[in-house]
This record gives sequence, structure tokens and C-alpha cells, in this order.
Amino acid sequence: MGVFECGRKGCNNIMCDRVPDEHGYICGDCFNELVSLGVTVNIELFMICKPVNTKESCSYYNEIFKKKGKIIMRVEKNSKIYTVIKQTEDEVLVEDEFDFEQPPFKRKIQMWWSLKYCKIIKEE
Repeated sequence: MGVFECGRKGCNNIMCDRVPDEHGYICGDCFNELVSLGVTVNIELFMICKPVNTKESCSYYNEIFKKKGKIIMRVEKNSKIYTVIKQTEDEVLVEDEFDFEQPPFKRKIQMWWSLKYCKIIKEE
């Protein structure tokens, strides 16, 4: 990475290592913003538009979409409730603690279960 000024209007970053053939250097922040906008974006227009202030945007949207706390998903199977670690479209990964005869006596085991055989319980 060299010390090259970003070619985007309004960007002050100088650590740029990407050079589109006809648009000048672009920094990592501007490149990530461009990628997030998708492939239909006109690069010439993007390079003359001022970069988004992500801290300002984050503060603005955090006020609109306030966090309600972490939602914990649980499933019930065979009258026992388990906390979900991961979820796919049709399966959940749960963790349970089992007692064994050999040390260590208590061990945690993770299992994938089909959602067909579980009841989903959401909690906040």
C-alpha cells in the first residue's frame, strides 16, 4: 500500500492501493462503500459524490431502530427447553450438558435438530 490520495471528491484518505484505470486511486473505505451499493452504480458519479459519514448515519439510524435487547431463541423438544446457538432454514444447533460416568463428568454436547421436531420459543 502506498501513500496516494483517494480520487473521490470529499475523501481525505491517503492510504490507497486500488487504481481503476480511468478513475484514479480509491481508498478502502470508499471501495467498501462502492461494493455495498452493488454493481449497477455508475463509478463516475460515485467518484464525484461525497463519501457517507458512517458515524453520523449510524447515530441517526440507531435512534430510529432502537435495540430492544438481545433476543434469545429457544426450542422445546421432549418437554425440555434448549438454547439455540445457530439456525439454518430448517435446522437448529443446540447445546446440552450431559452427565457421564468418566471424568470430566459434565460435558457440553452440541446437536443439530430438524425444526420439524422442535417447538420454537422466542424470548427477550
